[in-house]
Amino acid sequence: MFNALTSTFLRKTIPTQPTEPGRPTPLPQNSLLRYPGQQLPQQQHLDKAGLLVTQELSKAIDRCKAKVRRIVKDCKRRNCRFRDIEFDLEEDRERCLHGLMTQENERFSPAGVSRIHQIFEDPKFFIGRPESTDIVQGALGDCWFLSALGTVATVPGLIEKMCVDRDEKAGVYGFIFWRDCEWVDVIIDDQLFVSVPHYEELSYKEKTLYHQDKEKYNLAARKGGKTLFFARSRQENETWVPLIEKAFAKLHGDFASMDGGHCDEAAEDLTGGVSTVFHTNDIMDPNEFWESEMLRANYDRAFACYLYSMPGVDETISVQVEGLLMRHSYSVIKATEVKNRRFLKIRNPWSRAEWTGRWSDGSKEWSGEWLEALDALDHQFGDDGVFIMEYEDFLNTWTVIVRTRIFDSSWCMSSHWLNCKPRSFPCAWDYGDISFTFTLPEPTFAVVVLGQLDDRYFRDISGTSAWTFDFVIYKKGDTEIYHSSAHSVFWKRTQHLEGEFESGDYVVHVRLDRSIIRDKDWSQNLDNVDKRKLSRVMAEAGYARSRAINFDRSNQNTVLTNKADMFAGQDLVALEYDVYSKQKKAQDDHRAAYAIQPPASPHDGPRSEDGHNVVDSPKALSPDQIPLPPSPAETVSTIEEEDSSHETVAPVEVSMTLSVKTNNLTVRDTMRTMSSPIPEIPGSYTSARSTLGLSNGITHDPIHEPHPGLASRPPSPPIPNGVATINHSPVAVVPSLPTVQPSFNATEWKCFGCERNPAGARHVCLETACLQHEFCDDCIRNASHPADHHYITIDGPEELDKLNNSGPDESEDVVLGLRVYTNRRSPATIQGQLRHGTLLQW
Repeated sequence: MFNALTSTFLRKTIPTQPTEPGRPTPLPQNSLLRYPGQQLPQQQHLDKAGLLVTQELSKAIDRCKAKVRRIVKDCKRRNCRFRDIEFDLEEDRERCLHGLMTQENERFSPAGVSRIHQIFEDPKFFIGRPESTDIVQGALGDCWFLSALGTVATVPGLIEKMCVDRDEKAGVYGFIFWRDCEWVDVIIDDQLFVSVPHYEELSYKEKTLYHQDKEKYNLAARKGGKTLFFARSRQENETWVPLIEKAFAKLHGDFASMDGGHCDEAAEDLTGGVSTVFHTNDIMDPNEFWESEMLRANYDRAFACYLYSMPGVDETISVQVEGLLMRHSYSVIKATEVKNRRFLKIRNPWSRAEWTGRWSDGSKEWSGEWLEALDALDHQFGDDGVFIMEYEDFLNTWTVIVRTRIFDSSWCMSSHWLNCKPRSFPCAWDYGDISFTFTLPEPTFAVVVLGQLDDRYFRDISGTSAWTFDFVIYKKGDTEIYHSSAHSVFWKRTQHLEGEFESGDYVVHVRLDRSIIRDKDWSQNLDNVDKRKLSRVMAEAGYARSRAINFDRSNQNTVLTNKADMFAGQDLVALEYDVYSKQKKAQDDHRAAYAIQPPASPHDGPRSEDGHNVVDSPKALSPDQIPLPPSPAETVSTIEEEDSSHETVAPVEVSMTLSVKTNNLTVRDTMRTMSSPIPEIPGSYTSARSTLGLSNGITHDPIHEPHPGLASRPPSPPIPNGVATINHSPVAVVPSLPTVQPSFNATEWKCFGCERNPAGARHVCLETACLQHEFCDDCIRNASHPADHHYITIDGPEELDKLNNSGPDESEDVVLGLRVYTNRRSPATIQGQLRHGTLLQW
């Protein structure tokens, strides 16, 4: 899809407005509940859970700090606060606020932009330690993000780790977030949108309210956190909440991209953890769930909860269930037991609108000795969005619970991404489009996650389909399912499972499902899309998709950005020459590997007395003087014709090719044998490429058409069926199968190995890493390509459709990644495989 869209963009046609699929329910699930007494082989320290530690984490932190230091140094030199050219709210307002397809009725209208020092009297990034009770939602529909932020804030130290570095005087802040299996640093300035207009924008009557006094108006109306248009902190002068929200908006392109989402995804993006959705009515043993899951809140677990809307309720109307809002995420900030009762402390990111049922603030349950329990619950009455629920009411009220597993440094992660081209839709809901394999060197408890890219930045151009999937895992060679993902909700970014694994090799088979959310011509007729914005969106999409090992760069060089350090210290000429040198070396290494002779240079050959090349003038040739195209194996064998009854064949290396016909596709297994002269078979033409006089039981496999003078000779005498002749010694072979005559012309394809256009069969490598690697017979016989790779042989154009993955929905594809979290002592090694045409079919 992305290649097609890029081509469309280059032809100046633009995508159209999509419709959002499904309702915004929380994350896809899967988890195996641990039962009492079950011990993990890897017991992480509950007081050391934090951001997922990968090799890239320390690099991202160092990179972020270096950027902040450089910016601060430059700001001091110029005596100017930092203004972010990449996300300038004041000068680039529209691009920072809205997406490509934001509708008119969904647009934001902040009154203006102010810096932190203009908004607050005494700004502080943190006042005390960051807590979930600090967060107040603004005009943006990002309760999913703020709920996750509040959940993460319950784990001591996590927010501080995300906020890597800052200089409040210079107005520069550095954050890190987890996206698509890597830590990404985000640098922002301190400009924020405000909701209160300037004094000059007021009407005469409005100014009169402030006695026509601008200074009084600014002090009373334009100061403090309540003037912010988006999120703020409940503590006056505290700034971490609006700034981290802004950084997350920049990460995804604009504030509009955050309008609606799933708290499980946000929790993963903030911590590098893995989130699971539990339907409350699916929990089989509530006591075990309390002991093994809920009591770990604030340690290595973070929880949120969500209430589905009811089928008979108008979703445009705000309906409450005992004070709780539907389709709205809440943070679970504490789970505790007091006087043999189980309680949960929960928070609404709106900082108001609380539960009104049992144990709500001021309810009849709070009497006598239970008023003393408020201290143990760390709770105070008040309309601040924080409330208490008993565990039984909690399970009976909420629809789903979102749990995020937070990893410590004893874990490691491996990942592998592929761009998958599924079968044309509609099609059977079945496995067979994509698979993964992974190897574990030691037994371990593992979390296996299958996910799509985080497309929040480029969702407007993400194609015609929304995707959902599930998967099963087999131990390699076994027929019984070893583990499988457990279904929870549809249309989510990830599915996963948790469980014990033995050491060994495993196969993951994926079953894809889709829903059509846009017409096929969605990218055709929008001339009003901002091309500047579209360029950035496409660049981000290209970068995200480039993590697939089979990423196709064709038609994308104009929209993809180069690495930031590429231009360091060199001018364009030096850079271009460096790129050329690397490409030339790669080409030379390739030719050396496949023993390719470089093309003749104009500098070769005889020279005149003045040192210039001697070049003969071209002479016209008659048709009978034009030589036949040379065979790729010309240096191996030569056919000389002296008369009609005699021919001589030089010794060659013998190669026997067994061809098995299935589904009209020839699958070959080629073996190299001894070097031996080919015996003369009177009256026959022996191909220098075939090297064997073969019966009808083995495909003759001539690669080039025979010379006209030999083609008219009478057919050779029959050889006993099922026997091949080598030096007149019979060798048993497979039973007779129909002969396939290759019919490719020399201009129809190019061999990846020798870089020529040979006529004859095409050997297609099936390994995913070998994108579009096709080889001629010579290169296969010379074993220049890895011997452990699998090939399919295509003998003629009529067989190409068997490997053609395209269909009516030409533009559809999906990038999927498998990541495996294990004990650091047992890191997983992952590979991926893709379907090839219609080889697998019912």
